[in-house]
Amino acid sequence: MMSFSIDQVNFRDLYRQVLFVGYSLREPLAAAGVADLPEDADGMLAYGYIDPDAGLSFEALAPARMSDLTVYPEFDLMRKLKCTMKVRGAEMSVHTNVAYSKNPAEYWETYADHIASIDEFYAVSPDREVTRKDTAIDHLRHPCYPDDIRISIVDEDYGEERLWATLQGCTEDGLYYVGKLLNEPAQNFGVHAGDLVALVPDRGADGMGELAFLTTPKLKLEPEDDEEDPDDEAFEVKFAVACEVMRRADLLDLGTNEKHAAPADEYDFEAFVAADCISADSDVEQAASVIAKIFGTSFDVECDALECEEVAEELLAAWDEAGVEPDDVDYDPMPLVDEHFSRWDEEKARWDEEASAAADADDEPGDAGVTYHFVVRTCSQDWDDEDDGEYEDADEYEGAGEGGAAGEGEE
Repeated sequence: MMSFSIDQVNFRDLYRQVLFVGYSLREPLAAAGVADLPEDADGMLAYGYIDPDAGLSFEALAPARMSDLTVYPEFDLMRKLKCTMKVRGAEMSVHTNVAYSKNPAEYWETYADHIASIDEFYAVSPDREVTRKDTAIDHLRHPCYPDDIRISIVDEDYGEERLWATLQGCTEDGLYYVGKLLNEPAQNFGVHAGDLVALVPDRGADGMGELAFLTTPKLKLEPEDDEEDPDDEAFEVKFAVACEVMRRADLLDLGTNEKHAAPADEYDFEAFVAADCISADSDVEQAASVIAKIFGTSFDVECDALECEEVAEELLAAWDEAGVEPDDVDYDPMPLVDEHFSRWDEEKARWDEEASAAADADDEPGDAGVTYHFVVRTCSQDWDDEDDGEYEDADEYEGAGEGGAAGEGEE
């Protein structure tokens, strides 16, 4: 068994790998209602991937025992427990142990569907994959967000300022990398957070220095037309606000203890359906009825519209504050809710069939009725490597990743 701590390896040793991770699923599974995990299940079998927003992440496949790399298949998260759990690298201790199986092929085969779903959902362009393979720029990468690198913007009038940028791929001619600025420059360079820029490699005046990337205001790139679709941008805002409101309301009381008091990524599916089915100019009663239908269908529970009026009122107020415009079409939202859930029926039926077959094989009662909800949790440990302390400065790198709001630029 080859075991090492996570700070001893490059992100490529974890990326798209099935491996054992010394992080116990006991508390997050208990919060999700699974309380009978074996006492010695102190780790998990996981699949490493890169979330463009959340950085290096691990998709939990099943609980495991780290001492001899034993997997507990009866707690297979997707097929038996009908949930998913994600552990973010940014919130893991650098001393977390990871280990490779002597026979990884069996796990690749057993969890092929689960892994394929992750690869498909988090797929990026071939150009972006090229940037991830470039070992020459590893010293510029954030340890938890491999797509994010340190760059410098230079200008004759304002001098030089260091910023963070998320690598997007290459320019059309393939000569330069393209980055999206993560933080707002402190000076008025004429480029801003979110802008795309070409990144020019630089090794100093003598060409012998450490590789760095420079950009200038003249290297700002115009996004493709489809990246600027105002309808898409408006829905992203509407969806993001709905996520915040739904998590804060916590209608199912999933925050069952202090450690998981604010579950990350919970209710995202329900928030998506709500954002698509509720117009910003709806009245509170209608919005509450839609929310009750969404949660009642999603979790197969009785949900009273009256109990949802408070969160409906908060949601509509938050949309109004965020400047969300009403939908320009008049429609009955209830059939639209049904349409969203009907899209999952085929997948739900497949999971039910697999669960029933597995129960028959194990001579156990079937676990019918797959929920549409995916439990998504992150561990709460800090990335506490003293050698990488420079990344812990919130002003230097706050909320890294494409979805995060980086701090102010540094001169």
